[in-house]
Amino acid sequence: MKHGKCPKCGSKQIMTDVEVRDDGRSSSHPLKVLVHEPEPPSHGRIWIQGSSAGELSACICAKCGYTELYTNNLSELYTSYTKR
Repeated sequence: MKHGKCPKCGSKQIMTDVEVRDDGRSSSHPLKVLVHEPEPPSHGRIWIQGSSAGELSACICAKCGYTELYTNNLSELYTSYTKR
C-alpha cells in the first residue's frame, strides 16, 4: 500500500508516512518497537543489555480506513534480533 493502492478496497487515496504516537498523561512520543539482545552465557559482574529501536509510521487508506504499519531502522533491529 505504501506505493500504490489499498489492498482492501482498491482506492489510490493513500496517506503515507503518518506518524504513530503514544499519548501518555504528561507526554507524547513516537510509538516504537524494541528488540533486546540476549544475555551472553558468560559475562563479567557488570553487563548491560543491548537493544535496538525502530519508530512506527502508518499508511492509511482515506476511503476505507485500512491501515498498515511500517518500522524504520531495520538493519539495526535485525542485527539485535539475530543475536538471539
